[in-house]
Amino acid sequence: RLPSLVLPASIGLAAAGLFDSANRIRSTVAMTMSASIVGLMPALARNAAGQQQDTGLLLGFSVKYMCIAMSIVASLVALLSEELVFLLFGKSFASAALPLQLLAWTQVFNGVSAVLQQSMLARGAVRAAIMNSAVTLVLQLCLLVALSPVLGVSGAALAVLSSSVIAVIVDLRYV
Repeated sequence: RLPSLVLPASIGLAAAGLFDSANRIRSTVAMTMSASIVGLMPALARNAAGQQQDTGLLLGFSVKYMCIAMSIVASLVALLSEELVFLLFGKSFASAALPLQLLAWTQVFNGVSAVLQQSMLARGAVRAAIMNSAVTLVLQLCLLVALSPVLGVSGAALAVLSSSVIAVIVDLRYV
């Protein structure tokens, strides 16, 4: 949601609208990921409560399968980005295809980060989870301000993708 606040001022309303069209498609993918995280929460909570022994195994499988599933979806969205944008928004939004390709891959990292964040919350590491989210938010703001005026809509998508990659790296410090 941060790009929706930053982009109108940095690249203008028309370009922000292009980004938003790509981001709406990405958000649809995010809903699927969120549903799978909700299903994972009870297992992580039981694991953190000591009812299961293999925390590393559960987390490893969760991250692996989230990464595989989201990579398949991201590949499909990236390959079909031009067709999806045309079908949903028309030819005047054709330049949203490249940002959509970048944003689709954001979901792979967001999925991994969501699993890691839920693991932190299940273990009671609420402060670390909040700090990681705050750091990622500030980083994304800085990247949006730096990249979007120079690279336009694609720069904004690159900023979101980069901040998602860094979020995973930051989350891994606490798992």
